[in-house]
Amino acid sequence: MTMFETEEFRKMLTGALSAAVSSYNLTGYDSSIVDELQKIAVDVSSKQGCDIEACAEPKEVRSARDIAAKAAAIASAFGRRYISTEDVQLALEQLHCTVWPFCREESQHDNRSDSIIIE
Repeated sequence: MTMFETEEFRKMLTGALSAAVSSYNLTGYDSSIVDELQKIAVDVSSKQGCDIEACAEPKEVRSARDIAAKAAAIASAFGRRYISTEDVQLALEQLHCTVWPFCREESQHDNRSDSIIIE
């Protein structure tokens, strides 16, 4: 099991997204974003043979915050009040492989429209 499969990591992703929403005065984010980011992290870490001790570094927290902030900035720039999966995809592309473990070679996201509203 990697740290990326834990509930603690999931909560960290949720916290990073919520903080970005608040910082950019947005109203929420697509609920599938946490699942998508967690899946990317699990996939990348498993390909690299990374166990929970080897992967438990602060850079993952910083990377999640960077992605959330970039996605929030993108949503805000487009005049939207929530972060969509498309915003996260653009953020990942713009931060191309500078945000380990969220680096992947191809885009693989679904277009669900579930949203979480932060009030």
